[in-house]
Amino acid sequence: ILATPAAVIAAMGRLAGTGILIKGGSVLEKLARVQAFAFDKTGTLTEASLEVGETWFANGNEDEIIRLAGSAESASEHPLGKVLVAFARGKGIALSTPAEFTALPGFGVRANLDNRAVLVGSLRLIQEQGIAIEPQIVSRLMEMESRGQTVLVIALNNKVESLIGVRDRIRPEAFGVINRLRAMGIQKFFMLTGDRETVARQVGQELGIDAIHAGLLPQDKQSVISEIARTEKVAMVGDGLNDAPAL
Repeated sequence: ILATPAAVIAAMGRLAGTGILIKGGSVLEKLARVQAFAFDKTGTLTEASLEVGETWFANGNEDEIIRLAGSAESASEHPLGKVLVAFARGKGIALSTPAEFTALPGFGVRANLDNRAVLVGSLRLIQEQGIAIEPQIVSRLMEMESRGQTVLVIALNNKVESLIGVRDRIRPEAFGVINRLRAMGIQKFFMLTGDRETVARQVGQELGIDAIHAGLLPQDKQSVISEIARTEKVAMVGDGLNDAPAL
């Protein structure tokens, strides 16, 4: 009668001491039956300390474009938004508060600054907004992605003005975590990311991820988890707003 509760309480106490909070004993026991793990990519399998890589600007005036994009992202919680803010401040560019701001989970952000409509996000965001993007700009974006960068597209007043590549590094501990989980009997590993497949596949192949699901919106991640759960006990590991429905 006492053995199981004592073990659960001891385990929860030990975990709390390392900063891990468990909702209850039943949750801890369910974890023992997990057969598969699904991971978010950015900030979970990769480091949160991102850095700007290659950049492209359509018509000069780089500091002004960076100011508007950094200001638009200043209210964002996404790691990619934060790196753009840090990039602007690192150049000594003063940022301002947007008159209007909307986070578009899985896409990017939309803001109004100095009576200009600013969009910062994925190629999919630009396409969803019906903004024309020339083939040569798409080609350049794909070249940047092929070198392992996540590319942010910046549009001002419905015109694409810049591409900013963000480099990500795999967390050094990610390799050990996945190997340890395999040794503990976890059978499958999935990656669920809003990033494009070219970038996601590079990370997934390095880590030995079994299945990569890229280009996902938050509700898409939730759908993938539901589908996996039909056949396997799955745990989701994520860190942000985009992962909330899946979690």
